[in-house]
Amino acid sequence: FVCKIKCLKGESIMKAVNKLGKLALFLIPIGVGINFVGYQIFYVLLKTPFACDAIGTVLVGALCGPFAGGVTGLVTNLINSITNPTSMFFAILSIGFGVSAGLLARKGMFSSIWKVALSSVVFAVIGGIGSALICWPLYGFDFFGSTSQILIAIPLYEATHISKFLCATIASFVMDIPDKLIVSIAAFCILKALPIRYLVKLPNGKMFIKKENK
Repeated sequence: FVCKIKCLKGESIMKAVNKLGKLALFLIPIGVGINFVGYQIFYVLLKTPFACDAIGTVLVGALCGPFAGGVTGLVTNLINSITNPTSMFFAILSIGFGVSAGLLARKGMFSSIWKVALSSVVFAVIGGIGSALICWPLYGFDFFGSTSQILIAIPLYEATHISKFLCATIASFVMDIPDKLIVSIAAFCILKALPIRYLVKLPNGKMFIKKENK
C-alpha cells in the first residue's frame, strides 16, 4: 500500500513536469538566477533594507503556474542553504510566493499595476508574518527581528507594551510590504516586455496575451 502511494506521488510529479513543457522547465533556473540578481542589486549594491530575492519566483509562478513557481522558490533556498543553512527553514515561504503568484495570475491579478500592488500585499503577508513565525523559535523567543525591523519593533514595544512577538510580526510585515511591492512590479515589467511568441508556449502565457489584446 505504501509503495502504491509512493508510485502515485511519483506519477503525479512526472505528470506535472510533463505538463509544464520544455520552455517552462528552462525558465525555472532563469528564475533562480533572477532571484540572485535582484538580491545583489537591491541588498548588496544599493544597500537597501530590502532583499528583493523573489522576483524570479513570482515571475515563473505567474508565467508557468503554481508548481513551477514553487519549485523555483525551493531551488533558490536550496542553493542559498549551501552558504547559509538557516535559509532552508524559510523555503516554505519561497514556495508560498511561487504558488500564490501562479494562483493570482490565473485570477488576472497581473493584468494591471494596481492589481499587482494588491498582489504584493498577499506576498507580504506570506513573507512578513511567515518569517516572524519562523524566526521567533529559530532565533530565540526574545527576537525583535533584523536590524531594519528593530527600528519599528522596539519603538512599538516601548509605546504599547504589547508582546514582543506581536511587535516583531508587525515590524516584519511592514518592512516586507515595500520589498514585495518592488518584487511584484519588477516581475510585472518583465511580463510586459516578453514577446508573444514566447508567451504562447507557456502555461499561463495566453492569459497575458489576451489582456494585452483587449
